[in-house]
Amino acid sequence: MRDIMRDYFGIIIPDDRLIWLLLSDQAAAELIQNPSSDTADRDIMIDAIVVDVLGPQWHWPLLGDSRKFKDEFRKKFYSTAIEKGYQFIYGPEK
Repeated sequence: MRDIMRDYFGIIIPDDRLIWLLLSDQAAAELIQNPSSDTADRDIMIDAIVVDVLGPQWHWPLLGDSRKFKDEFRKKFYSTAIEKGYQFIYGPEK
């Protein structure tokens, strides 16, 4: 699943966060153990990462979300994720 998340979202998941995902999110744990690049599975995994980074009140921006939400999400997500040890192949800072 690490490779899939890197390839589709540009997110590199550190070991400690992978362990957190395994222990805290059953759906993410199943995907980590049985990786799938299916769109729905990628969405489950990215949402688990967002919850890890920003908490359950956030979600990965969707097409119908407002520009204001998307801008606020990017501002908070990337800086907080980097503090937690996530790395990015591409993103606002690249």
